[in-house]
Amino acid sequence: MAHWRITRDAGIELPEADRAVLESLVRDEVLATCPRALTQMAERVARSDDDGVRLASDYDAAVRQVREASEAFWHKCGETLGRVQWLRGFVLRVGCKRFGPPTAAHEAAVATETDLTQLRELSDRLLDVATWDELLPDA
Repeated sequence: MAHWRITRDAGIELPEADRAVLESLVRDEVLATCPRALTQMAERVARSDDDGVRLASDYDAAVRQVREASEAFWHKCGETLGRVQWLRGFVLRVGCKRFGPPTAAHEAAVATETDLTQLRELSDRLLDVATWDELLPDA
């Protein structure tokens, strides 16, 4: 089964596979959002005149925008992680009913899967295969 550990930054206990899901989402979001937010902030500062009030207002608006984007992003992370965890449980529950208990290798393969698309494909294939080995040939 997945190993638990405390992440350095957040101090949150997560299974390794769940941490991988979040790290992937964070990496993708940072690559997409940070340059855009920084560019917008730089544009605002460049358009500002020497009036400190306007500059402060532009800065506050940029900070609010980044904060709102951050809150939306973390909401998305929670939803995605929840879907991944739910699909892992679904594949294991339905697989147990159809094929009997999984081997340790099969259980580990499902428990450590981090790709939402792959988990959806596994859940779709549950009715098309007859054994754990057919569902998870690489396990």
